[in-house]
Amino acid sequence: MVKMDATFNSNNRPRNRNNNSYHNVSRALININDVKYDLLKIAEMYDGLLQDGLGHLAADMFSAYLNDLRKDNWIHGFEITEMVLKEFSFTYDVNVQITGDRTPKKLKIHVGLYNSKWPEVAASCNYNKETGYHAI
Repeated sequence: MVKMDATFNSNNRPRNRNNNSYHNVSRALININDVKYDLLKIAEMYDGLLQDGLGHLAADMFSAYLNDLRKDNWIHGFEITEMVLKEFSFTYDVNVQITGDRTPKKLKIHVGLYNSKWPEVAASCNYNKETGYHAI
């Protein structure tokens, strides 16, 4: 009876410990431009809809997407460092680290604010969570 070794892809040769060796270079499975494109597509859903106080909605969606990438080991880590309300948009600073041996890349994502076609009417409306907008 012949006993067979069923281990797959076992690499028993000694490894080169040089940091510049071909075997120690990490290989990214995703490109920073792919992540940026996806974040811009997420931002597109909120573009022109956000108002003061609602900037967290897009940031929460960015965070959920990036957490999914991190859990599936597509990226090493991320951080949403800043969310700034400007005159016409929210600006998000997102740092994405693709691999552990690379520095994080900073992405700036802009999401436009809602501009009412009737600012006088919008200013005179009250908002209630249960019933929506009502004139005063």
